[in-house]
Amino acid sequence: MHSCYAAGAPVAHAALWRAFFASCPPCARVLDLACGAGAVACVARDAERGFDVTGVDFATEIKSIDGVKLVLGAPLEALPLPDAGFDVVVSQYGFEYADVEPASRELARVLAPGGAVALVVHAREGAPVQDIAGRLARARRMLAPGRFADVVLRLADALMAGAPTESLAAEAEAARAVEAKAEHDGTTRACWRY
Repeated sequence: MHSCYAAGAPVAHAALWRAFFASCPPCARVLDLACGAGAVACVARDAERGFDVTGVDFATEIKSIDGVKLVLGAPLEALPLPDAGFDVVVSQYGFEYADVEPASRELARVLAPGGAVALVVHAREGAPVQDIAGRLARARRMLAPGRFADVVLRLADALMAGAPTESLAAEAEAARAVEAKAEHDGTTRACWRY
């Protein structure tokens, strides 16, 4: 039930964030990275410590959040924010989905000297991380040279060029048969059955 947490132990998120924000200086400039619907930003806003709260997300459409400035369409690897502009930077289940090295450099760039950082990330052994790793492995397998997607693309190119397709059609059928026996998720299944 709580497999996304280390050792299966659940985390009381709101309590964790309330305690963290209680330790932050009053009137701090708080940045919530990959804020989503604003769960953490709202805890900061509601802390009654006079925080100036900004949420940033790669999504271009998020419902407005009272008392929180939103910066949308912003990748964590290239934040459109000022150097040293925030006293506190937080993220809950979002930071790890960025390219971590450049996102870490950006986090350091926007964090004021002496600032605080708190990140809640999925445990490496947890179900969400394992699920994503499996999906990536299946997609990479299917996209590899000589595998289904590669053969179908070559077949389509040959058809568009009016070139002979008999050998490619046979290769595509063989690749399809291999994929039919492989483990799939919704993404790869939709692709190879297309």
